[in-house]
Amino acid sequence: MKRESKYNLKKLFRQRINIPIEELEPIKCENCGYEFKGHFCPNCGQEVAEFNRPFGFVLYDFVGNFFAFDTRFFQSFKYLLFRPGFLTTEFFQGKRVRHSPPFRIFVFLSFILFILLQSLTERGLDASTDSISTDSSEPAETSSNLVFRSNISTQTDSTNILNPDSLAMFPIVAQDSIQTDDDGLNLDLGMFGSGNVRDNLAELANQFQDKLERTTDPEKRKKYSSYIAMCRAPEMVISNIMKYMSWAFFILLPLFALVLKLFYIRRNQLYIKHLLFSIHLHSFLFFVLILVTTLKLLFDEGTGTIISVLVFSVPVYFILALHKFYGQSWGKVVLKFLGVSFIYNVMLWTAVIVVFIKSIGLT
Repeated sequence: MKRESKYNLKKLFRQRINIPIEELEPIKCENCGYEFKGHFCPNCGQEVAEFNRPFGFVLYDFVGNFFAFDTRFFQSFKYLLFRPGFLTTEFFQGKRVRHSPPFRIFVFLSFILFILLQSLTERGLDASTDSISTDSSEPAETSSNLVFRSNISTQTDSTNILNPDSLAMFPIVAQDSIQTDDDGLNLDLGMFGSGNVRDNLAELANQFQDKLERTTDPEKRKKYSSYIAMCRAPEMVISNIMKYMSWAFFILLPLFALVLKLFYIRRNQLYIKHLLFSIHLHSFLFFVLILVTTLKLLFDEGTGTIISVLVFSVPVYFILALHKFYGQSWGKVVLKFLGVSFIYNVMLWTAVIVVFIKSIGLT
């Protein structure tokens, strides 16, 4: 059994054997009737492939064609990780067949990343908040007298803001008056200082339920019902966040390429060059995030140094890739790295905020 599984694994990842065209038998294209030798019809472009086979063979072809699980995939992946900017340079030098398509690598890594991120965030729902640290300068009674308000004033004293490490889906401030606003939710969130996150959210849902039963305002009832659903099924919110974030990164790809084009506008390069560079750079970023997420899933502590090194590798990789692909001096590369990074971070955090607001239904 082991020998058979080992054989199948080798078969999946082995390099495909290319038979010379002159050794192939002439065939007739089933689509257009053209007679030829080869694997693709020169008249209509249809591939010579038989799909009326056992499902396992069809699945193997699909996986192999989509993710290119052959030597090209692993060779390209090695270059992506250890030779910044090399794959993009090779692509525009006409050496494309020897490497996996850039977007295929990106899609594969993004698929793995968002599966791991969803697993990590859902596991966090069962974590305990007992270990959350609080600011020792805060009065002891503050943590037990917390209030959620939907109409927070911009003049709120910053010393009343709860420690951002506390888990809460909404802004939280300390209650400074016994008088409550009719538009505020005024919820007691002191429970988030300890206990299980999922249980705390269930208790919060009960508070929303109490508000729902005591109001007749249609808008408020709709809002409370939405909050109740989110607190009782937080996986729905997590799923929405992952869905919107995946789309956000697909939007950030061309935006990042546009920023690169603006920074290198004097070079008069076509937009596609910057887009391919953006895809390769994001692929490396996703790989680093996959490693970080995997470490978080496997180990509860002791990974801080490794994660710091992985995170630090991203700007280093970016600078090296810029130098390799655009060929400028190190001084110009560093300056442009700082400028591009600043703009990209603004776009990224804007996307994160929009995704969060959209996912929890505040729009």
